[in-house]
Amino acid sequence: MNMQYTIDMQEFDAVILANGEFPHHEVPMAMLRSALPVVCCDGATQNLVEAGLQPTAIVGDGDSLSEDMKARFADIIHLVAEQETNDLSKAVDFCVAHGWQRIAIVGAGGLREDHLLGNISLLAMFGSKARCRMFTNYGVFTAISGDTVFCSFARQQVSVFSLDKDNVLSYSGLQFPVEGRRFRYWWEGTLNSAMGDIFEVRTTGKTIVFQTYDAK
Repeated sequence: MNMQYTIDMQEFDAVILANGEFPHHEVPMAMLRSALPVVCCDGATQNLVEAGLQPTAIVGDGDSLSEDMKARFADIIHLVAEQETNDLSKAVDFCVAHGWQRIAIVGAGGLREDHLLGNISLLAMFGSKARCRMFTNYGVFTAISGDTVFCSFARQQVSVFSLDKDNVLSYSGLQFPVEGRRFRYWWEGTLNSAMGDIFEVRTTGKTIVFQTYDAK
């Protein structure tokens, strides 16, 4: 049985900044300001620099980098020309190649909803090569594929998304428990809430769990 914590800086090896809405919540900003390596998708570089932060590496196809950024960070730019994957996938592969397999992803939401949906589904796919969690300005997405206990707090908002059509889901410790269900649509596991300091999700396939931050 795995145990997942809502926020634990010690569980990560690196942070990826995606080219979505730049973080403003204290949790993803704390990730960027930590001592962890920051791998920046190329289009997010300008925003990172304007926030007074420096990338450890810049990864992507280079089409979103200004000439100024290319000159300034020439020694840490890693261009990947292929177009079969997006820059977030390229950044995850870069981290894995460097032995950073526990990855916090920030800046993957906002701006365009289609990018967010794509990035959420990628989070489950990344599970075969790394342990990634996605921190937005509102909460955290965690990909799981087996029984997992989550640390929580009373009335924390929780949504569960099944990405496999044959996935059998059960969960307890939430206001609306589920036993042995197969969800056909993403909305079916949304808008739940935690009853206490833990809840458990049991799953037979790829599943995404979203938790809001503690508002205290």
